[in-house]
Amino acid sequence: MVTDLNRVKINHDYQDKVVWTAEEGGLFFVKSAYQVLELFIPSERSQSMEMLWEIKVVPNALMLAWKVLKGKIPTRVNLHRRGIVLPSSMCPLCNQEEETVNRLFVECKVAYKVCVMVSKWVGVQVVYSNDMKHHLLQFTLP
Repeated sequence: MVTDLNRVKINHDYQDKVVWTAEEGGLFFVKSAYQVLELFIPSERSQSMEMLWEIKVVPNALMLAWKVLKGKIPTRVNLHRRGIVLPSSMCPLCNQEEETVNRLFVECKVAYKVCVMVSKWVGVQVVYSNDMKHHLLQFTLP
């Protein structure tokens, strides 16, 4: 291995830069990261996941939606399932039921009130669903 490293020629005339090799232009896109992950992590190709990548939103919102649909949000129930010990698995906002993705985003009355206030604030009318997947999919319709 040392022999291989000694053969590498370093050109000091160029400055280092970060390049995302999954895209032709070297720029990072969440969609291409998802496609790379799919090569290594077996998953079901679903219409909802395909539609998700067509939504024109900021990358952080897209990643949050992807995590919600995949069940990867670190809710108290998910953390407990992964072996992380917490004092309680109850929803910290209402303390009425265990904190799941649905509880956190659509079932908790406190979270629901916050969502309604934010929707009014940004001037968007939203029909809230009892299921987070269905709630997100309403934004993918033409």
